Amino acid sequence: MELKKRKSRAQLAEERLAREQPIFDKVADHMLTQGMKSVDVHGKCVYRSDTGRSCAIGCLIPDELYDKSFEGQAVMHERLQKVIKKAGFKRINSLLVSLQGVHDDFDASRWAKVLHTCADEFQLSHDVIDKHDGYPTKS
Repeated sequence: MELKKRKSRAQLAEERLAREQPIFDKVADHMLTQGMKSVDVHGKCVYRSDTGRSCAIGCLIPDELYDKSFEGQAVMHERLQKVIKKAGFKRINSLLVSLQGVHDDFDASRWAKVLHTCADEFQLSHDVIDKHDGYPTKS
C-alpha cells in the first residue's frame, strides 16, 4: 500500500493563492469598474439589480445560472452555494463572504481601501486594485 504524501504548509498556501487570487481579481476589478453598489429600488443590496449592476457575488454567477429568487439569500445559503459551485468555484469560503461584506457594508468610495485590507488579510496581490488609480471608473 502506497502512503499519500502530506502537503507542506507552503504547498497548501500556494494552492490557496492559485484558487483565490483569480476570484479576488475578478470581483475587485468588477466592483471598482462598476463603482456603485448593486441595490434594489429600496436601496437594499442585491446580487443583480434591475439597472444591470451586480454585487461581489452576483458578478461570479453566470447569467444562465442566475435566478431572481436568490435575492435575499445569504451567500452561505445552500441553493446559492450549489450555483456558485456550478459556476466553477469549489466552495464558498471566507474570501467570498468578505468580498460580499465589502460590497454590502461599505460605501463605494471606500472600496479600494477596504479591498486593499482584504487582500492583505488573505495574503493576495493588490495589483488589480492598483490599476484603478483613478477609482472609481463608473461604467
